[in-house]
Amino acid sequence: MNFFKLRISLLLLLGVILLYLILLFLKVSGYVSTPIFLIDLDERVMETMSLWRTSELIKIFMGATFLGAAKFVVALAAVLTVCLSLWKRSHFIVPFWIVLVGTEACVFLGKISLMRTRPDIAVYLETSASFPSGHAAISLALYGFLAYLLTLRFKKIVHKILLYSLAIILILAVGFSRLYLGVHYLSDVIAGYALGILWLIVGMIVVKFIMLQRKKIPPSSEKYLI
Repeated sequence: MNFFKLRISLLLLLGVILLYLILLFLKVSGYVSTPIFLIDLDERVMETMSLWRTSELIKIFMGATFLGAAKFVVALAAVLTVCLSLWKRSHFIVPFWIVLVGTEACVFLGKISLMRTRPDIAVYLETSASFPSGHAAISLALYGFLAYLLTLRFKKIVHKILLYSLAIILILAVGFSRLYLGVHYLSDVIAGYALGILWLIVGMIVVKFIMLQRKKIPPSSEKYLI
């Protein structure tokens, strides 16, 4: 992968971020309205989740949602930062935090811009705005990026599949828990995942660039970006 293609990838990514910001602005300005079918889908999913609730499952999904909670994410990120330093992989620390901070920044921007109210049948009270789901966004960014870093250490495809499968299970568990507990609409979770994917790609590109620089080999010898 040569530097020209790498720059093109970065420009495309920046374009996606810019488009997201523009859509937020248009939403706030009232030029874009939420499709009726999406509102209806959100309500139907919310009603279905409320019918499935039991005290036992609520406890389980409270545990699942904790995997995307701010306190847990910060603690885990701190531990991983120390581990990367001890394992002499400190060059991965910067892209790791770029992913986390970038994700949280976009989530914060979305929340303060749209100020969507939370569902009124939630299991517990959340004080922040509903859209987008911060838990969904950060879980995808964090566990997705962690899985990506770990797959760099393994050559066998079966190991890579297992790591990504575990990450996907964790990510889906967090997202579904937000729906089950009634603290988010389906569109909130989908938007959160979209942001998480966006910043996960950013992190993967930065990691690849760092690896190319550290190896000091002609970038053209790399066939793939990720």
